[in-house]
Amino acid sequence: MILPKLLQNVIFSPDYIPSRFSLIFAFIGIGGVLLLDRIVDLNIVKIGPLEIGILYTLFMSVILCFLLRYMLSLIKETEASYLAVEKREKESLRLFNFALDNSADATYWFTFDGKFYYVNDAASRMLGYSKEELLDMYLWEMDHNFTSAQAQEFLQEIKDVKHTTFETIQTRKDSKTLPIEVSANYFTHEGKEFICAFGRDISERRVYQNAIEEANIELIKSNSEKETLLKEVHHRVKNNLEIISSLLSMQYRRIDDTYMRTILQQSRSRIHTMSLVHEFLYKSDKLDEIDLNGYVKQLVSDIILLHSEEKSAVELNIDIPVIRFSTDASIRLGMVLHELCVNSIKYAFKNRDNNILNITLKLENEIIHVCVEDNGEGVEDVTKILQGNSLGLQLIQTIIEEELDGEVTFNSNNGLICDIYFPSKAVQ
Repeated sequence: MILPKLLQNVIFSPDYIPSRFSLIFAFIGIGGVLLLDRIVDLNIVKIGPLEIGILYTLFMSVILCFLLRYMLSLIKETEASYLAVEKREKESLRLFNFALDNSADATYWFTFDGKFYYVNDAASRMLGYSKEELLDMYLWEMDHNFTSAQAQEFLQEIKDVKHTTFETIQTRKDSKTLPIEVSANYFTHEGKEFICAFGRDISERRVYQNAIEEANIELIKSNSEKETLLKEVHHRVKNNLEIISSLLSMQYRRIDDTYMRTILQQSRSRIHTMSLVHEFLYKSDKLDEIDLNGYVKQLVSDIILLHSEEKSAVELNIDIPVIRFSTDASIRLGMVLHELCVNSIKYAFKNRDNNILNITLKLENEIIHVCVEDNGEGVEDVTKILQGNSLGLQLIQTIIEEELDGEVTFNSNNGLICDIYFPSKAVQ
């Protein structure tokens, strides 16, 4: 087995078979002549020249037969291998052509002069031409976005970048136009350069896109109308609350009873607390949240103006980060701050100078901490505050403990300090 393989790979290499066969045959022939001559000289066999010629011819015929039979077996083996390779290539080509022809995307090859070189069935169906008609056409005949020069220049650009994807408009045989998404690639085949393009009709996609765009426009329009309506609602609620406040103000000026005047004034202030939220929402770009810092500053400033007519000025310090509060949570927090600030103005600051009111809000570990602190006289026993039955205290406890699921504590240290804690999820 080793010797035949050696003969096949070395002696009978396809590139050198003719020359090596001739040399081997010549060596064997010369060797045979020398051998016969030696036999004659030694008188080993008594034969004449005729017999020698016949023996030599027979010997060379056997050698030649052996060589020719071996060469024939190699030729048959090579032919069988070639046929097997050819069969596999034909099968692969058949599958390749089947895949191309049955592809949903149009496939076409262009030479660099813009002429169609190959098209599949999908391209023929999409453009309405037969394959033969397309193979006689040029790129610019079905894509009017290109002239002859522009098409050739564009094909050269594809060669430079190797691959590109773009959208274009192609014209069918019946003059109808189609929006096409094209993916183009540069390649070489048998030493020739081509551009292979895959085209996909995106007419349905355009219809869907247009429908989506129209739906988005309608949605934006609808949202705009809703925002306008909500702004109008907030504006009207604010106006209605201000009307109620004005009625209470008219009643306030008509009565002389001090206790009733106090109640009316507190009611006006509480109504203003709710009205101010709607005013901020009406002016805000976002209808589901307000500028809490601005709201609290405006609220406390208005409270000071309303309740400190005969008292000294109050220095107001507010530290509130940017945090999202819903409308309801803003009103609740506003009501709590209203009661605490009114309490400080009415009872802590008694015609003193250097009156300070601090309001801070912090978010730590999803817990909101609100602290209202004044530098007033404070109280001797803070437990009496929580044991009181005033409306303001009841509002604070109801809102913090029941509505915001939090807790409130009071401390007295060079003034009154109120600490409020509640989960951040309660204000979303």
